Amino acid sequence: MFLWRDINAVMESISRAAATERFFQKAGFVERVIIGTEKLKEARDLLQMEGCPVHDVNYEDLISNTAEAMSEICEFLKISFESRITSLEGADRSAVASGQHHAAVRGNVIASEKRAVVLSPRTRAKIARYISRWKLRTGGSWPKYPLDLPVGTRTPAALELCQDRAAYYSFLTRDRAVKMVYSAVPLSLAHALRAWVRAA
Repeated sequence: MFLWRDINAVMESISRAAATERFFQKAGFVERVIIGTEKLKEARDLLQMEGCPVHDVNYEDLISNTAEAMSEICEFLKISFESRITSLEGADRSAVASGQHHAAVRGNVIASEKRAVVLSPRTRAKIARYISRWKLRTGGSWPKYPLDLPVGTRTPAALELCQDRAAYYSFLTRDRAVKMVYSAVPLSLAHALRAWVRAA
């Protein structure tokens, strides 16, 4: 089962979270989200080609028509549908992290919040180019959202594709290197390193 969401909304959420959460202030989130989404779609298509059952869920449909989306999920999983799964009343949110950007998840209402746009025009244009590329490659079937793109949107040029992939893999390499360092050094030194990095 794959959950998709309009990448514009994903990046808007990350940008808002970055205002208060250090984790989301790391460089490269645009490339991570865009290339990561593309790779997830490739993995999804490969599973389907290999005969694995695949079900796509769109966040926007889940929010706007929760009962229908959950009914389709239950049908895919071959389990009976119960109406209480369409509500957050009494739900266990103990695993949800704190922070203002998780406030809606900790609430009892399933709804989309209308907020001011915080993404730069440049980032929105890059996202639009990639969405145009994906829609072109899938005959317009994916991604489902956004429903429309700005008139005249083109696909990314070869240079942009190469630069974004290079950035994506460099950030992944950095993340792996950090994990290796933290797994190899004593815990006290790891805490000291983390404090030093945060202070820098």
